[in-house]
Amino acid sequence: MKEIAPSKQSAAKTVYATLKILNEAGGQLAGKEVINRIRNSVSFSEWEKQIYEKTGNVRWESILHFYTIDAIKAGFMRKSKGLWYITNEGKQALSFEPLKLLDTISKAYIQWAAGNNSEKQKKDNEITEFEEHKTQSLKANLDLLEEQAINGIKDYIFSKN
Repeated sequence: MKEIAPSKQSAAKTVYATLKILNEAGGQLAGKEVINRIRNSVSFSEWEKQIYEKTGNVRWESILHFYTIDAIKAGFMRKSKGLWYITNEGKQALSFEPLKLLDTISKAYIQWAAGNNSEKQKKDNEITEFEEHKTQSLKANLDLLEEQAINGIKDYIFSKN
C-alpha cells in the first residue's frame, strides 16, 4: 500500500473538517472561527503543530490555507471578506472519505490550472509546474493576510464600542 505524505494527511483531515464545520454552522462562518474549531476538534501531530518556515504560521494552518484554494476551484467552498462558505457541491462531497475528498479537489485544481495554462500558452507565456505551485502558495498567503486584516479591523471596531 502506498504511504501518504504527512502534508497530504494533514490536508485531507483539515479540508474535510472545514467542510463539515461549515455545514454544521449553517453554511458559512468566519475563517478565523473555522480555524479555531478545527484547532479544538482535530488532533494534530507535533510536526503539524510546528511553525512552517515558509509562512511563519502553524504548519497545519498553512497546509489548510493552501488546499482551500483547491476546494474553491473544485466548487466545494468559497471565501469572501473573511467569511468561508460551503457550497451544495461541498455538502455532497462530505460523503467522501477525507483522502478521496483531497484527491477530488486536487484534480479539480489541476484541471483549472490546465485551462488557465492553455490560455496563457496562447499568449506564448508558458507556466511551469513550479511556477504554478508558487502562484498557489502566494494566493494562499494572500487569502490568509486578507482574513487577518479583516479580523483585525473587526476586533478594533468592536473594541471601540
